[in-house]
Amino acid sequence: MGGIKQKVLVALLLGVFCPALWAIECAPGDIFLTRQLDIDHFQADYGPCNEVVAGLDIQGADISNLDGLSAVTRVGGDLFITETFVLPNLDGLRSLTAVGGHFGLFHDFALLNVDGLSSLGFVGKNFGIYANPELVDIDGLASLTRVDGFMGVTDLHSLTNIDGLGSLTQLGGSLVFNVNAELTDLDGLIALEAVGGGIIVKNSPKLVSVDGLGSIKSVRYALHIEGNQSLALCAGLRVLMDTVDDAEPGPGSGLVPDVGGWILLGGNVPGCNSVRQILHGVALQTPLHGVPMLGQWALYLLVGFVLVVGLRASRGGPRSYS
Repeated sequence: MGGIKQKVLVALLLGVFCPALWAIECAPGDIFLTRQLDIDHFQADYGPCNEVVAGLDIQGADISNLDGLSAVTRVGGDLFITETFVLPNLDGLRSLTAVGGHFGLFHDFALLNVDGLSSLGFVGKNFGIYANPELVDIDGLASLTRVDGFMGVTDLHSLTNIDGLGSLTQLGGSLVFNVNAELTDLDGLIALEAVGGGIIVKNSPKLVSVDGLGSIKSVRYALHIEGNQSLALCAGLRVLMDTVDDAEPGPGSGLVPDVGGWILLGGNVPGCNSVRQILHGVALQTPLHGVPMLGQWALYLLVGFVLVVGLRASRGGPRSYS
């Protein structure tokens, strides 16, 4: 008994006086938290610790806060926070600096902000924020500089801006914004210079400008901007769409060397519906000859989202530890 008390005391002292040195792993294996009681007893059940070695899955109708996770600085595997109904914020995750796997925020119906992610700087795989109807902003992601997979912000009916992504400089996969009813611009992406996948910006009726993409010098795959009925400001895409090879070399070839895949533009305000219109700043109706149109790129990214959600489901039910 004395040994256990001594370990707890040492952990607490390290956490208070030297938090950078407090690197104590939680119980091995994926951790599933399905009740508020599980959150409250996290340290008693899996600690004392501050690093989740594998995955952390949070899903439960009565979960109202994440305060029991306040010591967690890193999740080595996937982190999913899904299907919550009374969780207004993620303040219990203020110490979290990195997620080694996928990070998903899906169907958190009372979530108002992500300010609790203010220390998060790195996501090792895909990062998806999907169908959180009350989420107004993502300002809490201001420390996020690198996502090694794709980033998807989709079906957020209250989101008006993405200014919280102003520190994002590295994206290893695709960038997706789809069905965001109140989103007006992409200015928060001004620090992003390269996209390791494709770009999809679709079905956001109040989106006026994509000039926030103006620092991007290369897109490895396709560029798909379609169905944004108010989109009139696209001059920020000229660096991507001109004949100058800014990425040196490619990733594309021919008329648009900075885009490695097909280009689909349409359903926006005239002036943003073809490469020629964007380059010349006029509402021409004839697309640039030789630039292929995209038919199935959106399907590819949709499958990607489904796979991310499936990863969470495939991990099975809660595990117990003896």
